[in-house]
Amino acid sequence: MLVQVLRNQVHRPSNTLTPLADFGEDEGKKVGGTFALLQLKKVSPAAAVEAWISGNPALGDLTRELPWFEDTMLGISTELRAQVPYGVKLRAYLGASVSAADGLSDAYMTKTFYDMGDSGTANGLLAMIGANLAFQCFIIWVQNHGVKKKKRGAMMLEMLTAIAFVKPGVDAHRVASGAEQVQGAPVSPLQEMLFTKCGELFFEAIPGLILQAFALLMAERQSNAAVVSIFVSVASTALTATTIFWDYDTDPIARKRNPDWAGIIPDLDRGRAFVVVFMMCAFHIIAKAVATALLAVTDVSLLLGYIVADHVLHWIYRIARADLVYFPAVPAAVSYAVSPLLRVIIKVLIDFTGTPHLRLPLNGGGAYWLFSLAASQASVFVCVHLYLERAGDGVNKVDAVSLWSGAVSLAVVWLATFTYFVFRVAVPKYRHTLWSWTSGRQMLRKDFLEGDDDAKRFRIFSKNLLLWESDIGEEVRAWTGENWARWKVEKPGWFKVEVVPDQFVPARELALLGGARKRRGSAAGSIRESFREVGGGEGGGVDE
Repeated sequence: MLVQVLRNQVHRPSNTLTPLADFGEDEGKKVGGTFALLQLKKVSPAAAVEAWISGNPALGDLTRELPWFEDTMLGISTELRAQVPYGVKLRAYLGASVSAADGLSDAYMTKTFYDMGDSGTANGLLAMIGANLAFQCFIIWVQNHGVKKKKRGAMMLEMLTAIAFVKPGVDAHRVASGAEQVQGAPVSPLQEMLFTKCGELFFEAIPGLILQAFALLMAERQSNAAVVSIFVSVASTALTATTIFWDYDTDPIARKRNPDWAGIIPDLDRGRAFVVVFMMCAFHIIAKAVATALLAVTDVSLLLGYIVADHVLHWIYRIARADLVYFPAVPAAVSYAVSPLLRVIIKVLIDFTGTPHLRLPLNGGGAYWLFSLAASQASVFVCVHLYLERAGDGVNKVDAVSLWSGAVSLAVVWLATFTYFVFRVAVPKYRHTLWSWTSGRQMLRKDFLEGDDDAKRFRIFSKNLLLWESDIGEEVRAWTGENWARWKVEKPGWFKVEVVPDQFVPARELALLGGARKRRGSAAGSIRESFREVGGGEGGGVDE
């Protein structure tokens, strides 16, 4: 088997259910021959090894008998990717190509709108591109600010990749090649990639898609280039939304740290699962973007009223469930200032992409995620009706038959792919997460009180105090008081004194540390620390 692994030749999938006791040379060749294929398909060496072992029961038995086996294969996977970069390049170039194609199509359409005299739409597209670049540069600054070696050069080079629209490919290359977190950087390459993707969706992809659809509906003559640009934007947005969900849910570390929520994607036949999720997101994006553009064409005041009412309803839901504050562990003042913006970003991403990643309790929550999908699909029919009834003079109306046929077709294919995902793709034990009422506050309470090891319970300190102190503060204080002396002696790797708030440090230990310690002193430091704590959580980007 190992000989086949080291040959690193791509073979068709050949997983076997043969148990370890009956595992022979033929089975070893088949299983070993699939290792190289997984380097092409998986985002990281750890994900490739996890999929390889989980797909073959004999390897699972071997891992349990030989604890070093998984770590050995992880080292081999990392080394093979470094020596033979085709697997790395496939994922990196795919991400870079789609992102670059979307950027080029936006640039082309910006020039086209200027040539047509539609400077308003052109300026709008430029503003969205600029906002996305500014956000990416902010992420780069946070990621590199604490790096000790060659900080300025690295930061400038990273910002150049963002300006050149190739940062998605660079990020994917790092993740796929197994690059480690740079010392001083607050998050890993995977988490940085997810933050960047979420910013790209919110600041550029979604508003740019709506603006292009609006311009197309208002144009006297539909341009083929505009239609192509819209479809490229849809594909890029759907791919980004799918990979945000995919990279988290299939990540072995996320599955180990958060087994109640990560793992809805099956271990076998993941290619089919990826296609289904991509189609589900793509159909949802098209429907929601076109509906929004139709309402904007009909009456901008109607669109603004709908947006305000929708967000007010969202705020009422969050306040009623005591789930308004977002989860990064930052000071209260920073949390109250940043949480509203983060909640708006999360809501917009749920509404316009439907990515299943945002069903997680600390993000949107399963019940709200499902409600938002249903409401977004229903809004398409309302927007079509209002457009046909109220769109005024000066609008080159699309005929009613085409609009209703398109709306019904989109709804049917989306519902079909969604149903297929729920009942034919999703792992049954995780289906309840798609409609779960569990809030972020309830999840943290359960994880701490029912946690079976100190390492998992200690991660409560990476979450916002405002979410859990009033509920389980006394239990956490009692737990640290009982175990602090033992942790000092054993010195486990997860025991980070600096992340524990003063009120949860035993009084005697706090005195030894010099009383009230200097904690996160600046807003910038708070933001950097929150990124670090999010990175130590269950994923990255818009993350558990």
